[in-house]
Amino acid sequence: MIVPVSAVLLATLLAGTPSAAPVPAAAPAAAPGPAAAAAASSSAAPRFLRPRLLVWGFVPDGVEPAVATTIAAAVTRWAGRNTHVETIGAAELKNLSAVEAARQAVGLPDSGRLEAIARAVDASLVLFGQVARDGDAQIVSLQLFQAREARAIMRERAVVTDLTRAEEFLGRAANVLVGRVLDQPAPDETTAARTLVQALPGTLFATTVVQPASTTPFVVADSATTAPFGEQFARGLDAAIRTRVGANGGLRPGVTLRGSFRENADMIELAVVADDPAAVAAPPAHAQIRMVRYVVEPSTLAPTLTGEARRAAEARAAGGATSLRLDAWTEKGRFDVAFVEGETFHVYLKMNQPGFVRLLYHLVDGTPVLMEDAWPVPAERVGSVLRYEQDFGPAAPFGVERIEAIAFTRRPSPLPTRRQVIDGNPFDVVLTASQRGFVVAPESKVEIEITTSPR
Repeated sequence: MIVPVSAVLLATLLAGTPSAAPVPAAAPAAAPGPAAAAAASSSAAPRFLRPRLLVWGFVPDGVEPAVATTIAAAVTRWAGRNTHVETIGAAELKNLSAVEAARQAVGLPDSGRLEAIARAVDASLVLFGQVARDGDAQIVSLQLFQAREARAIMRERAVVTDLTRAEEFLGRAANVLVGRVLDQPAPDETTAARTLVQALPGTLFATTVVQPASTTPFVVADSATTAPFGEQFARGLDAAIRTRVGANGGLRPGVTLRGSFRENADMIELAVVADDPAAVAAPPAHAQIRMVRYVVEPSTLAPTLTGEARRAAEARAAGGATSLRLDAWTEKGRFDVAFVEGETFHVYLKMNQPGFVRLLYHLVDGTPVLMEDAWPVPAERVGSVLRYEQDFGPAAPFGVERIEAIAFTRRPSPLPTRRQVIDGNPFDVVLTASQRGFVVAPESKVEIEITTSPR
């Protein structure tokens, strides 16, 4: 027999087919490191409660030195307004003549020199870069050095078309770099999209594509719906891809991106996964990020029906009829399914119309057990792959058993049952006579045959 192994109720959206990997959920904030934990437990506050950031020089490459100075000043102003870091001021730097001399002597510094400079001013992060010209625009390459790891992380590119607004252009790029290190939420949609794209492997992209593929709209987590925000963010992700690989670039042919988002208190959590036919043997590339919620217009977060759910709703509104279709399976499919004692499995369902699903479990001896009498599938979950809210595991007596999924467009009348303990496990056994007919006729039915065995 199969018995519940968890009472946690959770309907999980799995994008794509039963074999497809689920859209990853946004990762929780990282746990504080040993230093942070020690600081929190100590009665004496540490000297620096935030990471200390040193804004280093920006080296001119074919531009006037004054332009590079303007860029550095704009980044410094951004840093001074960033509440997540403590900016090292000019007065502190002037007291370090050796560091000042080093700054005059080098162009783009190597990691060894950067490490020495960071140590001299007790900085954990060093932001530096290079400035070049492209027509009337300034192309700024920012790079962030992590002193503890003694390495520079990925560069972020910014295009400044108006020097009077340099802080605005550069702030977004700097937020991507610093936010990635500090796990701080992105301050806006543009930064969130660029951070997600930078976190994906470069093998997914091409610098020249014939027909750029668009990212599918981000769906609301645990549903088949999107929202104006999800559609807008998908367009922003496409723009972020072009920022990374060039105006003529995009996703490599065959690669598609899909994502989901959810509201969590004052944050919006976003996740994206890449479907890459060339990487079938490896886990799908994915990334996740949080962004602040207050910058998003609340009305754009309201869900709207998409895909099959929208088509079904339009058919109903037009007076048309679509036949009810139900599909059901487990992690091992629907046919020739076998589970061993100690394994855990779930029942997955998908319907093309709103309705109700009844789940029956037939023991080895044929006894029908009611798992769910009328599990609702609302309109916003039509077309979604849903996981039934119960985990199951094999238990004695073992043998060939069946799970029967029955779909209705109207709520069916409750089946009469009696509580019965079988091999120490309580079940709601269906009274046999009640199986002879239905007050509401079933419109679609699926059976899953499962063979259970001892370990």
